[in-house]
Amino acid sequence: MTAPKGAVVVRVSSNSPASRAGIKVKDIILKFNGKELSKSDALPPLVENSPLNRAATLRVLRNGREQDIQVMIKAK
Repeated sequence: MTAPKGAVVVRVSSNSPASRAGIKVKDIILKFNGKELSKSDALPPLVENSPLNRAATLRVLRNGREQDIQVMIKAK
């Protein structure tokens, strides 16, 4: 990564939509449904304003490789 960007995953709750989707601690979320995350605090409003019970696509950087992961948006 040439410049800092994205949201670093510091915790994944067990049995959460993130854990079921395979999100791991230290993943860096670069995009949420195609919207680039310039900093960590850009992610929460995108998730909060997403329709419930629909999949979102996350572009994740893990171990130097980018990959897309689908995660279901659920209420807490």
